[in-house]
Formats: sequence, C-alpha cells, structure tokens
Amino acid sequence: MDTAQPMTVQSASIDEVVTTVIMARVTDFFGFFVYAIASALVFPSLFFPMFSAATGTLLSFAVFSLAFLARPFAAFAGQAVQQKIGKTGRLILALMILGTSTVAIGLLPGYEKIGWAAPIGLAVLRFIQGLGLGGAWDGITLQLQSAAPAKRRGLYAMVPQLGGPIGFCVAASIFYVLTGFLTPEEFINYGWRFAFFAVMALNV
Repeated sequence: MDTAQPMTVQSASIDEVVTTVIMARVTDFFGFFVYAIASALVFPSLFFPMFSAATGTLLSFAVFSLAFLARPFAAFAGQAVQQKIGKTGRLILALMILGTSTVAIGLLPGYEKIGWAAPIGLAVLRFIQGLGLGGAWDGITLQLQSAAPAKRRGLYAMVPQLGGPIGFCVAASIFYVLTGFLTPEEFINYGWRFAFFAVMALNV
C-alpha cells in the first residue's frame, strides 16, 4: 500500500510578495544613497587627496555616475541570464552582485595605502554596483506586477518605488548616527564603512 503523501505547493500571499519587493527595493536604494552620501562626505579626501577639495568632490561624483552608465548593459545582460536561470534566479543574482560590490567598497583601502589602485578600484566596484542595480531594476517590478490582482497591476507596480524614500531615510539616519557619535578622524578612518556593511545585512 502506497502511504506517500501528495506534495503540497505553498504560494506566497500578495502581502508577502509586497513586503519582499519593498525590502528588495529598499536594499537597492539604500546602497545607492549610502554611496551618494559617502561621495560627498568621505571619498574626496579618502580617494582623491592629491587634488583640491572642489576637484576631489567633482571626481568623486564622476565615479558616482558610472553606475548609471552600467544600467543599460545590465538590462541587456539580465535578459540573457533570465532565459537560463529564470526571473527569480536573475533577481537573486543581481541583488547579490549589488550587495557584494557595496561591501567591497566598504573594505577598499584609501589612496594613502595603495595609491592609484584605490580610486581605480572604487570606479570598478561602482560600475559593478550599477550592474547589480540595473539587473534587479525591472525584475522586482515585474515580479510584483505578475503576482498582483488582475485589475490592480498598475497600482501594485507602483509599490516598489516606496523603496526610494525609505532607503534614503535609512541611509541618512545611519550617517547621522555615525557622524554624531564618532570624531571626524574616526569617521574618516573607519566609521563610514559600517554603512556599506549594512547593505549585505539587508540583502540577506
């Protein structure tokens, strides 16, 4: 007599999908805004100390723009990846690329320790960060849209954009705490790195 029980397939409720998608988008924007804030507060003096403060800041934000250049390439590559490992696999891979590159930026030594390898490494990691963000951008929205009720797909497709303001608030709050409790020397030497490490925690 066959006593095997039939396999049951559990599907996530729409509330669980919404929560997961918002958290994934918060992760995206949190890493984005952490880098943006550090580009103004930390990177000019840490990676471009050989230039004046104004020039260092301009170079810092020039590196910041590399992520936007990477997004179109990520979108095309994402379609090829999705055909091989599926939509969910593509999304997980993109988020892990984003999180890993962001943590790597937090581990990157400054110009005084490794010279020109520091700003070059920053530029490379920023480009990779853009690849991760671009690969996850449309996948998250489509994931929620496909799970939404038929007559409310437009409304649910808008929900991922809540990750933007939430991610900014979290990033700004972390830097506010770090700059408030650490001296300027402590913040520049190691304090700013904690914000980048927090991205991986959100990824997980």
